[in-house]
Amino acid sequence: MSNKPIQERNAVRYINKLSNILKRKLDVYKNCDDLTGTQGLMLRYILSVDHYLCQKELEAEFEIRPASASELLDKLEKKGYIVRKENEKNRRMKYIMPTPKAIEKKDLVNDVFDLNAELTNGLDENQYEQLLDLLEALLENVEKK
Repeated sequence: MSNKPIQERNAVRYINKLSNILKRKLDVYKNCDDLTGTQGLMLRYILSVDHYLCQKELEAEFEIRPASASELLDKLEKKGYIVRKENEKNRRMKYIMPTPKAIEKKDLVNDVFDLNAELTNGLDENQYEQLLDLLEALLENVEKK
């Protein structure tokens, strides 16, 4: 806990610092095969769900724009981690599916890209729940505008 008075503390500054540190940690992990931090997080998510995803779901999950999602998926596809299959009912929608190469690396991807345990180390269950509630409230606040 900080000894600074509340007037000298700023939530945006703390969030920015945390974001920068997490990005640096994820970039260190890009030595895990040929994945960047963001690609690894997206692949981890794709491997964690029990249904075929579409791009819109990934855009919502990662709060990214369609062009950014397309670029990330293109790179994962070129590297052989995903394939996109056409939905027979809606040809404009493509399902995103992990390849055998991705499934083979699932444990490695999970280990390397699991920063949640490090980030929340030392928090009890109640504190962790409070943290998540606060983060969700902050997201809702900035999404309103």
